[in-house]
Amino acid sequence: MASRADIGMPENWDRTVRWLRNKIARKEESAEPVPEKKQRANPEIPILHKYEGPAPNSFWENFPKADLPKAVTTKVDTVVLEKKIEESKCKMLPHQFARAKKALDFLKHGAPAYQKSVLPSCKVANTPSTSQYGLEVADTIATWVKKGFVSGPFREPPLPKFRINCLMAVNQGTKVRPILNISQPENSSFNDNVDEFELEKVKMCTAKAFSHAILAAGKNSVMYKSDVKDAYKLVPAKLEDLRLQGFAFMDMMFCENMMAFGGKPSVANYDAVGKTIYTLALVNSKIPSKLADRCVDDVPCVSPSNKNWGDEFMQNYRQLCKEVNIELAPNCPKFEKAFEKTTYGKVLGKFFDTETLCWSLPEDKRMETIDDIHHVFFNKSNLLTLQSIMGKLNDIAVMCPFMKNFRHELNSEISLRMQEPEKMLHLSYKAKQELNVWEGFLSDDNKWIPICPPERPPPIHSFVFTSDAAGLPHASCYKCKIGVASVGEDPSGNLIFASRLWWEKQFIREKRDEKGVRFGDKSTTLEAVGLLLPLLSIPDKLVNTHIILRVDNMACVYGFENKSCTGDKSAAIFLQAISLIEAALGSKIYVEHSERRSDWTSEMVDNMSRESTTTDLDQFTLERFEKLGNLRIFEDWMKSPKPNWDLPLKMVEHVTTKLFM
Repeated sequence: MASRADIGMPENWDRTVRWLRNKIARKEESAEPVPEKKQRANPEIPILHKYEGPAPNSFWENFPKADLPKAVTTKVDTVVLEKKIEESKCKMLPHQFARAKKALDFLKHGAPAYQKSVLPSCKVANTPSTSQYGLEVADTIATWVKKGFVSGPFREPPLPKFRINCLMAVNQGTKVRPILNISQPENSSFNDNVDEFELEKVKMCTAKAFSHAILAAGKNSVMYKSDVKDAYKLVPAKLEDLRLQGFAFMDMMFCENMMAFGGKPSVANYDAVGKTIYTLALVNSKIPSKLADRCVDDVPCVSPSNKNWGDEFMQNYRQLCKEVNIELAPNCPKFEKAFEKTTYGKVLGKFFDTETLCWSLPEDKRMETIDDIHHVFFNKSNLLTLQSIMGKLNDIAVMCPFMKNFRHELNSEISLRMQEPEKMLHLSYKAKQELNVWEGFLSDDNKWIPICPPERPPPIHSFVFTSDAAGLPHASCYKCKIGVASVGEDPSGNLIFASRLWWEKQFIREKRDEKGVRFGDKSTTLEAVGLLLPLLSIPDKLVNTHIILRVDNMACVYGFENKSCTGDKSAAIFLQAISLIEAALGSKIYVEHSERRSDWTSEMVDNMSRESTTTDLDQFTLERFEKLGNLRIFEDWMKSPKPNWDLPLKMVEHVTTKLFM
């Protein structure tokens, strides 16, 4: 038996219907989040009325100072770490041990910048956000100086060929994060000059991967999460690279001594250290590696409720961090930053509940995304604005694949803006229809969505339908009736379905899509019709079942898998209809490739798709099941085959009506 949970959807179909029928209403947009007013870490520094231009001497007199380092330093105890690595050498794989030795080298001698050529000096202005959040930026820089992460302030460049990079401040709601933008100046920046082939490829955990770990651990499994404080600042830069990591604030210069947040090498260089600590804890624990993972400074794990694997692993990890002097964030009462032994918590930007095996967006992200949707719905938008919101929607669609169905027209809007990125345009009506669904999803009273399981092969006992459609390479080739046919077997191998739809002569010979392509040449669209035949004809037999749809068209296979069919809007509409019907039936559908005439069912549907090749046996089979089909919806479509995104919902209504007849 299948269920909607198999595709990561709520069991209550009415919830999904509300998403699909949602209509956005105008409302006032929320203001930009104001950073929480926290007690300053450095109250001795005077507060200025504005943070532009040079600051008065009284400001700098109270500002902490630090000279450039004369040797590479790190707070990590490399002596203890080296001892731990040697003790666990026999438990580590060769590449893990090699990475551990590299991490030690980075900590002792500095991590490389992987520059392809020698860069000249430069001076890039800070962004306006630096002065806008000047109070917070000043406080953070002062803290960095006190901790030894940054040297300065200097009135003159402290090193030859010193590069003054752009400093910007990012409002993250709960705090303001100063970031060194070393991707400027364009084409001659630090990041542009990095030899990416020298960087170790970084593999990190994702919210989706962690959700699969929760399913593997089972209901009521127990979650843990550790967070390394100032992770990038554990790894020092090489002394010869310090000149590349300069910045200015209020006409005074500073130098970043450690890995810069925003530098291309920083992630890979810290990863060598972070991965080593994680590996040392993992090889000395019983927890399977698929239940414990890491993403930059976060180390989440999940353990079955009847095992102590999580306790053991997290205890080993935290003890190791303590011994090598790596500071971890304290446990968070809101179960966000760090936590232990809980069935509820935030991991990699999503909240998870192992009691219900569900996930949800944090409230601030949810409301921010709704506001973004309203903004582009009612106002003109440029390329950057639309790309930003699509990034947020894609992040949600990774967790709920069903929502991938509602991106086709929005992606078309992005393509439309590629030629003139700054041009402000209104969204099309069809793109707004997709945003209606997204807002319905985000505004649902119940914020929790079932975790979508990883893709697996279909079970042996599945319904199997094979379809084939005949195209027409040229109008003059039309000699007899052609169309699309489908036959199906139940899990026991009994033939339960056969149907055929003839293409109307004018449709297949002359009708063209919105791009001027003749439908006789649109094989993906024609084959997608065949996939829908059993779903529309016998939905009552397919409720809560596993369904394999076989077709000799790879575009249909990939289109259904990715919930997208670029370049063929008609096919995209029909593939969306399959996904919607899948959710309505509470079934799990697998679209698979079948070689043409590779078995008896594919031979039969190939014969049936042309009047001239239909055998007596094929005709007998069709007559046997002729009462099952009701293909009026396609007959109407062929008369006016224009792209119609209302068609999937009409097909769903057709299916649900048949279920309740």
